[in-house]
Amino acid sequence: MGTEAFHVRDISVIVGALARVNCVDANTMSRFADGCVQTLPQATPLELARLMHACMSVSCHTPDLFTACVLQNREQAASMDPSGLSAAAYAFGQCFEVADVSHVRYLQKIFRHLRMAAVASLPMFLPREIVSLLKTYARWQITFECGHLRKVAERMIATSGQFDLDSAVTGLHNLALLMQRNAMRSERSAALGAAREVVAEAGRNLLVPVGGPVTCSYAAGEDGLV
Repeated sequence: MGTEAFHVRDISVIVGALARVNCVDANTMSRFADGCVQTLPQATPLELARLMHACMSVSCHTPDLFTACVLQNREQAASMDPSGLSAAAYAFGQCFEVADVSHVRYLQKIFRHLRMAAVASLPMFLPREIVSLLKTYARWQITFECGHLRKVAERMIATSGQFDLDSAVTGLHNLALLMQRNAMRSERSAALGAAREVVAEAGRNLLVPVGGPVTCSYAAGEDGLV
């Protein structure tokens, strides 16, 4: 590293491998991080996620690197397609499994950018990409605002004919988990009520082919989809 410049793509692979076998500490990781600053704008979202995961796994705190990763992700997310957004979300989601408390704020910013980009490009999302995105946000309990969940549910209704049974059940389950989290974190509001109505309608549309008409709504006073 002292005599030859490494591209961020190579560094992300190296530090990822070293971190997996516990052959690197926070100080050494910081040196690797410093070495990738120049080529960081050329990193893909998956390489950024791999680099951040390796740093976080050894409790490395490099604010400059993490801030640069957040800014790079924001720029890339705006032009990513649904498949890329859902894949990036899962890759960054894995960082939560090794992150310290001080790392979380960077991840929250990254997921806000991914969510905003996903909502903006919802008309291009297909069922598999919708389900993947919802699973990631639900699995790591990442904030997905009610207004945006309503838009996702509307897209699920619009593409209901393309859902098979497994994807319909999985998608609705994770949608309900995210709605439940919102209900627990906030007071009753018009936005929450509107989102619930659309989510319930999505449930009715997606589950009808299973066995005829079903009742799918949010019961008063409950936070789950029933």
